[in-house]
Amino acid sequence: MTPFFRISLVSLTASLGCQHASAQLLRPRYVIPDFSTSQPEYNNWEYSRWDMFYTPHDQKGTLSQNRNYPDKAAPNGYKVYKVGSDEIGPVGDVAKIGDKYVYVGAFNGEYVWDTQSHAEAVASGFTGPMPTNPNPTLPRTIFHLDNPSIRQHASSAFIIGPGYTGNIYSFAELVSYTLDDSLAYNAGTVVFQFQNQGRDVDMDTLRLRYVKNGNTTEIPATDLIIEREAFASHAGFTFTTRAAAEWDVSSLGIRSYQIVWKAAGSSCSVQECLLDTADAYVRDKGLPAKRIFLGTNGASWNQASNWRDVAGGTSPPKNGANIELRGGTSLDLGSTTRKVGLLKTQLPGDFTLQGTTPLELGTGLQSATSATPKTIAFNVPVRMTAFNYFDVGANVTVSLNQPFTSAPPATGFTGATGFEKRGDGNLKLAADNSFAGALFVSGGQLTISGKSFYGAPGPTELDVTYIYLGELVLESTGTLGVSGVRVELGSTPYEIPGETRPSRLVVKGERVFDRPINFTGGSNPKLLTFTGTGAGSTCSSAITLHDGTELGIFGTETPTGDFSLETPLATDKVRFTGAFTGGDTINHAPTPHSLRKTGAGTVTFAGTNKAYKHRTSVEEGRLVSEAGTGITGGNWISVSQGATFTANGPLTLTGGNLTVNGLLDGSGALTRSGSVVVSGGGHIAKPLTIDASSALAPGNGLGSITMTGNQTWGPDGHLRFEIGGEGVSDSVNISGALALTATAANRFFIDLQSLTLSGAAGPVHDFNGYGDFSWRICTASGGITGFDPAAFSVNTAGFTNSLAGNFSVALRGQDLVLVYTATSSPNPSFTTWAASLPAGSQGPADDADHDGVSNLVEFSLGTSGTAVNADGSPLRIRRETTEGIGHSVLEFSVAEPFRPGVVAQLLQSPSMDSGSWRTVASKSGPAAWQSLGILTEATPAGGRRKLTVRVPDAAGEPPQRFFQLRFRNGK
Repeated sequence: MTPFFRISLVSLTASLGCQHASAQLLRPRYVIPDFSTSQPEYNNWEYSRWDMFYTPHDQKGTLSQNRNYPDKAAPNGYKVYKVGSDEIGPVGDVAKIGDKYVYVGAFNGEYVWDTQSHAEAVASGFTGPMPTNPNPTLPRTIFHLDNPSIRQHASSAFIIGPGYTGNIYSFAELVSYTLDDSLAYNAGTVVFQFQNQGRDVDMDTLRLRYVKNGNTTEIPATDLIIEREAFASHAGFTFTTRAAAEWDVSSLGIRSYQIVWKAAGSSCSVQECLLDTADAYVRDKGLPAKRIFLGTNGASWNQASNWRDVAGGTSPPKNGANIELRGGTSLDLGSTTRKVGLLKTQLPGDFTLQGTTPLELGTGLQSATSATPKTIAFNVPVRMTAFNYFDVGANVTVSLNQPFTSAPPATGFTGATGFEKRGDGNLKLAADNSFAGALFVSGGQLTISGKSFYGAPGPTELDVTYIYLGELVLESTGTLGVSGVRVELGSTPYEIPGETRPSRLVVKGERVFDRPINFTGGSNPKLLTFTGTGAGSTCSSAITLHDGTELGIFGTETPTGDFSLETPLATDKVRFTGAFTGGDTINHAPTPHSLRKTGAGTVTFAGTNKAYKHRTSVEEGRLVSEAGTGITGGNWISVSQGATFTANGPLTLTGGNLTVNGLLDGSGALTRSGSVVVSGGGHIAKPLTIDASSALAPGNGLGSITMTGNQTWGPDGHLRFEIGGEGVSDSVNISGALALTATAANRFFIDLQSLTLSGAAGPVHDFNGYGDFSWRICTASGGITGFDPAAFSVNTAGFTNSLAGNFSVALRGQDLVLVYTATSSPNPSFTTWAASLPAGSQGPADDADHDGVSNLVEFSLGTSGTAVNADGSPLRIRRETTEGIGHSVLEFSVAEPFRPGVVAQLLQSPSMDSGSWRTVASKSGPAAWQSLGILTEATPAGGRRKLTVRVPDAAGEPPQRFFQLRFRNGK
């Protein structure tokens, strides 16, 4: 950059004098002098400002057309006498001619805002029409290679409102930036200020980069002051952030440098930047320098020896400085209002701040994580002068024991204050509080014990309690905002995709809570908790559930999470008397997400119907709907094991599932439209009709369901019936009567599903199509009426065993039974094989050759029934240990090919007691072996095949085990 001499700046100062206040990016409460005015402390200084950007991204590296140059007070450029005319004047230094400031001297560059330069602007990436007069203040846009420039490195970045705002923005990625500057003198001070809206800049990435002796070095700011204000946009609640960073580079001897930074998330709109440089560093001249409190000489703020600055000097901080607490046990602010930017703490133990007048915070508080629990107590009023954040580290409790307020808006400040709780620690608001704007929780815990007055009722985005991530605990004496201020609970999917940390509002005490609640989108869990409720609390809030799929930023659908109503203690009780609405999806398809009842206590739905479209999942404790209060619009109800849903009001299901593994009772009617699947292994104490494409699916896998009350199975109803073995199947136990209303013309369907030995879909391990079988479908203590075998249709599409017969349904007393009857015989059959044995010794249990092996076993093993088996026992057992795990190894041989009408089973028992045997390997006719161990088959030889089964020892089982090899003949 060419030198910017004093004579030029003196003239320039007059032209910008009326703009001096607006040139400060930070609020006037913390005025930072910019270097557009006379600076007697320095011999050389420069000032550049970007109000409007015009190049959206840096696709061509360092080419000048991909840079953004300052549009105010840069040292090179020229002045246009009449915009849009041919009177393009010479450029150079600024001088006053008559009553105008103009550029004089040699031609040094071109500007981009003249309408005649539109082609150059388009080539530079400007995305809209040129403004006629975008910046009437002198000097005009300065487009020159010797000026500082800013580049942004994101192909998706574009310019918002190029004709009037010129902000850099990307909704798709994190944008990074590089500011390049070269000076005519050695730099001593660099002050960089910027303003953005939406997501913040990642302040940890803000660095000054320089090259010296071939080495590249990046350094953080010596001082950094941040202020935020809240505002409402089309995207909802968001922020304007203003930051000023100062570097002391007086010892580095550098003239060229870069400032680099990066957005913390997408949707970060960079609006304005301001750069000041000077040839020396004067403490507290640019930014008020940070001070460190050590407490080496008492607790007094005014005691200079208690403080250190970055150079080791001792003096109390200036107004607006950041301060850091590192030592002592207390700090006495006295009776003077202290103004602080960011208050940081890194303390060895507990600490107390005390005083009689407010401590004003411009940025907020940041407390480092602690290895042991510690408390920082504010026994002094705290006043926010901007939107603050309180970042409290883990194991730290910060307690504000005096009123917490906000200062009246400063001149030119139109946003709201409020604050954000960050970090994993706990912030306690113990006193009554009053401030403008919103309350925002994004981590850890915020505990409110006092009355908190903030916000205003209505839909304004600035007047809200936003629990984004983390937990807000409202003690029994606490309040949230003025009446009508709503609570937003949950993250948003385009902010933190895949987030799993919960958002929770905990309401304590026996009380009435009436603030409207909006469960927002986002993948993280969202919990509304009532605890310590005494005789019972009431929530009269209107509650809105966010859509089951979130409408994304450009119409895309992204998943959201579940919502929970929680009562942790068995004695906790809360009645919800307000409306529940929402939960519809964009295309009105059923949502996959649930409103969950969790915790051992009781939630009662009372008053108006709950018309949300989410599923209802009762997972713990009890959910009660009072008579006259219905749950309508949902597509799924589930009751977990140990939980109870007492539905005294009407239930409406639109398709979906009713899954009961706990207890569903109550006097309310259940109304359904569309196909509903009733499933689970619990207890339904309600009359239920299964017809019109609805289905009953007992158990979870193989299992049973209990039903109390008279039940009806009608036309086009379905029973999903799983079979896992001989006599092993689903079942329905009815305490009441079962009415069968289906007919031969309009049947009831039994949909079979066969299960393997491991419980997966596949052939039943011990079913043989040449045998006869039966399974109990249901028992009704009150009897079964309307039975007609022709009214049932058995669907075998899911039954994958080979069949040689037919299924039918029979009535046996109070039982409905599924019957399988074989209609053909296998070849070869045992009967044919045994016909050659001596008369009187042809039965399956006989031993015609007297070798201790029965005829059926000889037939199944492929050994002779008339000659003694020289091999002895057909089953051999030994022990092995593989990789530290003990195994029982069993060997035996069977006929090859295996007999089609025989079932072979290898069983295990720890005691040989009846009922203790379980199958570990099985084969039925030509079907493949099934095994719970490791089974290997040898190559067949001599009409037989050898098998080896390795059964691992199971944890918790006794060391002794018994095995038997069993064969069963179908025909």
